[in-house]
Amino acid sequence: MAAKAAVSRKDAYHHGDLRAQLIRATQALIEERGPEKFSVADACRLAGVSTAAPYRHFDTKQDMLEAAALDGIRRKYQRMCAAAAQHPPGSMEGLSAFGIAYVEFAIAEPELFRMIFSIAGREDCANPISDTGEMIYAACIDSVTRYMGKSEPDDESSMISLSLWTVVHGLSFLAIDGKLKHPDGSPVDFREVIRSTGGRILRQ
Repeated sequence: MAAKAAVSRKDAYHHGDLRAQLIRATQALIEERGPEKFSVADACRLAGVSTAAPYRHFDTKQDMLEAAALDGIRRKYQRMCAAAAQHPPGSMEGLSAFGIAYVEFAIAEPELFRMIFSIAGREDCANPISDTGEMIYAACIDSVTRYMGKSEPDDESSMISLSLWTVVHGLSFLAIDGKLKHPDGSPVDFREVIRSTGGRILRQ
């Protein structure tokens, strides 16, 4: 089982964080099988804990999946911010790095990426996943506003941000669906697409 390589059973109590260990096990199984085939029992086996252990932190299987999704989107946000922070605030390089990190996360953890958006779009759970997504989008708007030399976001910076968001989100799904290719079948460099397309959008 590939997921076993991702989570060490010895970590379960050694690190003293059962909840985090179960989230890691859940994410590993999601990547291996997809959320539809995820089971709490398998997560427990992978984490090296009893089947009663999860219920100290989660009421249901769905709670475990939502916790895994929330951890995933928060990690994505952290990676995006860290990538952008390597460049001047509001710079073209920083905006590109922010978007590239978005797509890189999708490629690295495609099943979790899909699940994040399926949960975020549900109306039956008031989850902080959507709130984190809004934080990511707000950070994009802030960077675009700075790039444009404005002190506050306006309709123009918001529309430009939406265009940029559409590019990186679309590239993410094309990449994980195996459709990010040239007509001759050769792979498309999504990093270059983000840099070139982003530049054209921002300079309009």
